[in-house]
Amino acid sequence: MDFIRKVSIAATTALLSACGGGGGGGGGGGGGGGPAPLAQIPLGDYGLTGTISVAAAVAADVDTNDLTVGIAGDNDSFATAQLIPNPGTVGGYVNVPGGGPAGPARSTGDSSDFYRINLLAGQTIKLQISDFDPGNPVETDIDLLLLNLNEELVDKLAGSTLDSVETLVVEVSGEFVIVVSACYQIVDPAITVCGNGGSNYVLTVGQASTAEVTASFQLSNDFIPGQAVAHLIPSQPDSPQQFAAASALGQGNEDPGLQLIQFSNTAGLAAAPQPDSLPDNIPRFKVREDLADRMRTMMDIEELLKSGQADFAEPNFIRYPQFEPDDPGYEFQWHYPLINLPAAWDLTMGNPNISVAVIDTGVLLGHEDLNGQLVGGYDFVSQLSNAGDGNGIDPDPTDPGDSNSFGFSSSFHGTHVAGTVAASTNNDLGVAGVAPDVRVMPIRALGRFGGASSDIRNSICYAAGMTGPPNCTGVPVNPNPAEIINMSIGGAGASGAEQAVITQAAAAGVVIVAAAGNNSTSAPFYPAAYDNVIAVSAVTLGRELAPYSSFGNFVDVAAPGGDLSRNINGDIYPDGVLSTGGNDAFGPADYVYPFFQGTSMAAPHVAGVIALMRSVNDDLTPADIHVMLAQSKLTDGDEQTDEFGWGIINAQKSVAAALEAGGNPPADQPWLGITPRSLNFGATLDMLNFNLRNNAGGELEVESIVSDSPWLIAPAADELGDYTLQVDRAGLPDGTYSGKLMISSDVNDVELNVIMQVSAIVTTGNAGRLHVRLVNPLTEEVREVEVGVNGGEYEWEIADIPAGIYQLFAFSDSDNDNRVCDLGEACGSYLTTDQPLSIEVTDADVIDLDFQVGFGVAFSQPGSN
Repeated sequence: MDFIRKVSIAATTALLSACGGGGGGGGGGGGGGGPAPLAQIPLGDYGLTGTISVAAAVAADVDTNDLTVGIAGDNDSFATAQLIPNPGTVGGYVNVPGGGPAGPARSTGDSSDFYRINLLAGQTIKLQISDFDPGNPVETDIDLLLLNLNEELVDKLAGSTLDSVETLVVEVSGEFVIVVSACYQIVDPAITVCGNGGSNYVLTVGQASTAEVTASFQLSNDFIPGQAVAHLIPSQPDSPQQFAAASALGQGNEDPGLQLIQFSNTAGLAAAPQPDSLPDNIPRFKVREDLADRMRTMMDIEELLKSGQADFAEPNFIRYPQFEPDDPGYEFQWHYPLINLPAAWDLTMGNPNISVAVIDTGVLLGHEDLNGQLVGGYDFVSQLSNAGDGNGIDPDPTDPGDSNSFGFSSSFHGTHVAGTVAASTNNDLGVAGVAPDVRVMPIRALGRFGGASSDIRNSICYAAGMTGPPNCTGVPVNPNPAEIINMSIGGAGASGAEQAVITQAAAAGVVIVAAAGNNSTSAPFYPAAYDNVIAVSAVTLGRELAPYSSFGNFVDVAAPGGDLSRNINGDIYPDGVLSTGGNDAFGPADYVYPFFQGTSMAAPHVAGVIALMRSVNDDLTPADIHVMLAQSKLTDGDEQTDEFGWGIINAQKSVAAALEAGGNPPADQPWLGITPRSLNFGATLDMLNFNLRNNAGGELEVESIVSDSPWLIAPAADELGDYTLQVDRAGLPDGTYSGKLMISSDVNDVELNVIMQVSAIVTTGNAGRLHVRLVNPLTEEVREVEVGVNGGEYEWEIADIPAGIYQLFAFSDSDNDNRVCDLGEACGSYLTTDQPLSIEVTDADVIDLDFQVGFGVAFSQPGSN
């Protein structure tokens, strides 16, 4: 039997365009007529039921453009501002009157959404614009505003270049109203800001962030009114009626086009129409009096950029931050401190002579953060209909994408895995990799519909440098075999042929790592369950088994896989694994940085750590590493369990063990470490865990744990390991609270930042009204129901289904553009989007099909569109 191994939802993406609706015109991607109706699953005798859950910190805009849902109330004014949690994530939609796709909001417009929230100084508010078009920014740009309770505009964000992301840092604590707007008017100074279309968006509020804010400025920043520093486009002549170039900065500078601009028109570039010329539903704001001149300057800068006369402009700051982190996304890669990776980097960053073969969907070879990190690979997808690249087996491992539907991106699963192993690090770009000085060998074995077992076997042969009988007949010679193989792929059913080639590869000295599966059961998952394979389960930021992760006696070790339904550390992103990726939803693939979850994400953490071990001791054999695991030399655990194997991988311990085995043990450098570094209790959680450990060998003792707030109950100081932190909301007035835990050892001190909310109104998760779609992937027939939320959960039922094999998805279409799972729209599948499970209906109803949905977000490289 030629088993099919899969990783993602790609095989059914063509079936995930939205039903019904349609319409043209406007910005943000309207289309005419809508898609052809999808074939329906015929009537049968069985039913399916389940529950879809959504995190408590998730909320949906109450008025969108979804034709099938309609508008339930509004949040279009200060008086009707929608209460949202802090920290939290909101998916929404705004449009100007007459703009955007056809739907309930198009005619009258849904120009602005108002959200009421308690904020703390230093917190970050981020707006991601789904349909932003840098070639036509006026059409699709929307703004992020902050109002005080006097309905005064107290802060607004603008970018030095036009961008799809706006990130605002809160200056002072208090209760505010956040406004997301496609069209609004400032009363004094008289300014009108209106686009021409509409867009979905994601709004997130979280802990203080040092990344993603370096290319933007705020109304509250300290700068000289009436001036800007700008780079003028030579083909666009200056317009003396609007501004005058006061002086050129940096005489003899490499860029003489950078100039100090004096705006000479006191009314500014952004001249406003009379108030009575705008529809009544367009909001009008007054600016706090002391900020009026700055507001005029900010709007002048935005209009200068939109006019096309400049491609860069910012205020003439009186002072501004100088520091930028090397990899701006590293701040959100919580999964690296969890495995003690920074301490391992003090010992080694890897060796370019060591390579990890990533057997997967291929890799986007041109991704900016994989530049210089790849060695030659191969494409072993043999079936042309599955290959998607117009040919069969060849030396080009480029991932051509696995999506069959415009408007729905390919997974680019292998690119994400490769970035976790060895993304370029300390390059002022994107994200970091576990072993940045090793190399990735991309091998493509999975196409649009998964991968055949025969293609995967050939891939293992090539990666290990094996050719000829008995297992590798016809496989081309690889003169530079990999030391490690990562397979974030798999399925049910044991194959004797697969086991044979794995045994041969291990005998050749290759260490093989595989994902344990996302089945949330103890059923064996292959290739992870084979002998000579290190099977990796997934844990969350809280060091707990991820809800989707498989478990069982075949699991050898655990590593971070993430949980996109939670935001335990309270930053501006869900707790997924951040790495390199691509998005080809609307054309050729853009290079992006998505958050994924799954054991597919856990496995490359382990593969990367083993690559660090082999970098310092290339004499280690696969058997050596299995023995070290069983001796707890590589993990934080001390006994074997079905959930974690021998424990969560510890990168520093692993590299130290490899050095010791080679006769070069590192010197002890005891240092107290803590993970996570921040905790978010929200409005409902009372207890959360954190972990204390010695990061680098030797001995240390925890001496004290002290809280700076009476509501934050510090646990008693004890040994290193897991601790439980509690909060007590009794007697506290409504509001958002921040506190700090100070932990002292006999070597060093660490701190844990905590945020908590008290609210008489307990908010539950709400992703808006969902479409639940059952798909027969063989016949492409579907059955769909719509369901609303109740207490953070969606109870659904699809009745009268015939026997067969199905997959299950849930989504929204907030802008009614017939493209689903866009940024700002809810999306999920059973059991995870990384690896949706097949549901077999035989002779009975199928119940308890429970899974999660959330709003997709991606890390935004500062300065990117």
